[in-house]
Amino acid sequence: MDAEKQWASEGEATSWMHVDKQRIGKWFSLMLYFLLGLSSWLLVNGAFLELPILFMVSPEGYAIASYIVLAVQVGNIFPVLYVYAFPQVEVTIAIGVNLLVTELAAVLLIFFWDAVAFDHSVGLIVLSAVAGGVGSMSMVTLFSFASRASSQHMTAAAAGVSFNGLLGSVIALIQQPGKSTQRFGATTFFGILAAFILLSVFAFAVILYRTRTTTVKALGLGNDSIDSAGGGQYVAGSSEEEARTIVSATMSSSSDGEESGSVGAYERVPDTDVGMAGQLADETDGEEDLPREVMLTIYGQYAHIALINALKFCILGMYAYSVACYGNGSTLVLWMNIIGLLCDSCGRTFGPSLPHVPTSWFMIVLQSATWGYLMIMVFLGARTPLPGPWGGWVLVFLYGAYNSFFGYDFTIIFVEAPKISRHKAERVCQQLGLWNQAGACVGSIVSFLLVKYVPVFQTFDTSC
Repeated sequence: MDAEKQWASEGEATSWMHVDKQRIGKWFSLMLYFLLGLSSWLLVNGAFLELPILFMVSPEGYAIASYIVLAVQVGNIFPVLYVYAFPQVEVTIAIGVNLLVTELAAVLLIFFWDAVAFDHSVGLIVLSAVAGGVGSMSMVTLFSFASRASSQHMTAAAAGVSFNGLLGSVIALIQQPGKSTQRFGATTFFGILAAFILLSVFAFAVILYRTRTTTVKALGLGNDSIDSAGGGQYVAGSSEEEARTIVSATMSSSSDGEESGSVGAYERVPDTDVGMAGQLADETDGEEDLPREVMLTIYGQYAHIALINALKFCILGMYAYSVACYGNGSTLVLWMNIIGLLCDSCGRTFGPSLPHVPTSWFMIVLQSATWGYLMIMVFLGARTPLPGPWGGWVLVFLYGAYNSFFGYDFTIIFVEAPKISRHKAERVCQQLGLWNQAGACVGSIVSFLLVKYVPVFQTFDTSC
């Protein structure tokens, strides 16, 4: 009897250990995806956080922000080429190359951020274009990659994307750029960012290693068998059951005469709360065969994300003009960046856990209202109706509110839209990334043209 009790207690302890191990493995897996998203826009956000320094040393002055915004959008050519010219390139390869280019750009910024030629900040502008390219590529590849695991992994990746703004803000707060108390320069700042980007490279390597190792353990296969089954190409979850499902489906499709390792060999989405639209979408095989109401919903999400990014990037190149005439304009620009990034991060991180608004267009109304007021302040400049030093801080926190709306809306779209068509989740994420960047490109061009050719900006006196 005592022996039976002992065996029972040992079995219970083993069960709890197994559960704890699974929980730890799940959290570790989510942390890896968080770190993977960390590098996406780190360099772009870093360039804007250094604006107080750039305003003083760049030949463009306050207009340098609009140059950076436009340069960032030049990088949109990379995701367009990837999706339409090289669709056969596996997403894991694309992400690996993207991370290496990101690290290279960070290292080059250390040495060439202040390089000037032809009376323009050529080093910063060119490397901003590269930084924008790797950032936009991450929007096309990162969520597509994470959707192969689960919506929780997509949320973790989105949190990493938003956290890079918080990370850069903390570093900038320590640095105090543009102030007499500045602790270190832009060279050291970009060096710190390069070190953090290495964390993303490491996280991606671990994800690939865990995927392969888990698949081998699940099926008891050797490396050659896994490669022939196509299992090395896919992102499994952290459980052996998921790995078994993926490779078994791939091997089954190979035996039926399909091409081994193709994306069509399996389509697994763990989420079940997809609603009627998702159920309708699941009944069809191709996106072109989806019911009309489902297609309209999907394209509505594409238009939605394009619009909010057009607004976002339009003001991104101009917001500095709204606070330039309030006391220390450089200080307010720094805090506008920091508060904006923090609120954006909060919106993206906590958005999925908050009650969703009844209609996504309500969020567009909120963003449009705050955006419109900020744009009015940009054009008024020194003629702003908000007097005194406190007027600048009103604009700073209004900009933060706008970014919180944007961050929430952005994340909800990327988390919820793929559920409309469960079997096309990866394709939907990829298209969302492209529409995201298309909207950002339109907004950036509008911003650049306004700053470049509208007289109020041409004659703007930063000393007010």
